[in-house]
Amino acid sequence: MKPRLYNKNHSWKNNGYGFLNKCIKSQTTIETNGEYTLTIEVLPNDRLYNLLETGLLIRQKPNHSDPTQFFEINDIKIEKSGKAIITAPHIKNHFLNNVVKVTDMAAVSTLNLTGTASQINSKFLSNAIIHRNWKDANDIEHSYSSVVELHGYSNDEHDPDNIQYIPLEPPFTFEEAYLGDSGFIKKFGGEMYFDNQKVHIYKNYGEVKPITLRFGSGISDYTQEMNSTETYDVLIVYAKVKGSNDKEFIGIAGYPDEAFNELIDALFGTEFLDNASFEDVSSSFSNITYEASGDSLTTEEKQRFKNTLHSIARDSYARKQKSMTQPSINIKVTSLSQYKKLQNVGLGDYIKVECGNKTVITEKVTKVVYDNLNEVYIEHDLGVESRATVLGHVQRGGS
Repeated sequence: MKPRLYNKNHSWKNNGYGFLNKCIKSQTTIETNGEYTLTIEVLPNDRLYNLLETGLLIRQKPNHSDPTQFFEINDIKIEKSGKAIITAPHIKNHFLNNVVKVTDMAAVSTLNLTGTASQINSKFLSNAIIHRNWKDANDIEHSYSSVVELHGYSNDEHDPDNIQYIPLEPPFTFEEAYLGDSGFIKKFGGEMYFDNQKVHIYKNYGEVKPITLRFGSGISDYTQEMNSTETYDVLIVYAKVKGSNDKEFIGIAGYPDEAFNELIDALFGTEFLDNASFEDVSSSFSNITYEASGDSLTTEEKQRFKNTLHSIARDSYARKQKSMTQPSINIKVTSLSQYKKLQNVGLGDYIKVECGNKTVITEKVTKVVYDNLNEVYIEHDLGVESRATVLGHVQRGGS
């Protein structure tokens, strides 16, 4: 599909200036949490060539399943031949650059939010300072009241796992509020997906595809690594906190829960498990004093301390995402018949890879590159840290 060029004042429901018919390359790179970037190359004899400038919009289908998306030109390089190389990020950046305000910026050093996913999301949206510079397109939704949709999140206020504490220092942007180190995604888990101006946050995104890539059948290069000094089954966090009686108390929590329980059983039994990582998180509690009763924290404070520790353990584990049970891999596919299997596999989906030793591991697609002109994927990156890259070879033709 050829890309279309638009002015910001065009209604997005029409055809804009029209197709860039002399576009010879159009590729969309998509990464986790909606990192869409469009790169196109346009020859100087294109009828719209002289209209090209930063700030214009390009409409393009970015992958095999999504509707056409809008990208804003932010960089144009002209080669000696006159060919224009254009980089355009997804318009989602206009959403992420909005600022969340507080009532009295001078008096508040930190905005502290506690609640369910829905409650905290509503707080972000209700405090937005909207500064989009292309609001005049008459078919664009302006209100943020319905622009963010949550999928798969529970709002049970009696379930501690559904209640999170998010501290943010003002002024801060939506990008920090949703994707920052203390933001919504790190606290509640999940991934962001953007459909033009519609924002979706999925607790569980993607699906397991019934596809297995096999070493020796089109996979020409393969390595496998494991370093036991950098891998673990369970993360243990512990912290010392101060009670209102000036005594110190210590707490411990772990993630995943079932592995943590097994580890604790072993530590107090006759065995010892060495595939655990221990982390002192006392600094997270340095400014907090818990109510104490005699030589113990109160029942309510014990539960609050425990819930906070568990949240820290879960978030830290999610960031590191390492496992003793899954080796890192690096594969390259040279067989087109193998690669064709992946043409309906998108970002967030899972596929299986059968290694040379017959070990089968399931990996998540964390990055894709889509050839928009030929409407095929040309690259999939797999694994939490993009450990495997699957490259396709396509015959360039265009449409």
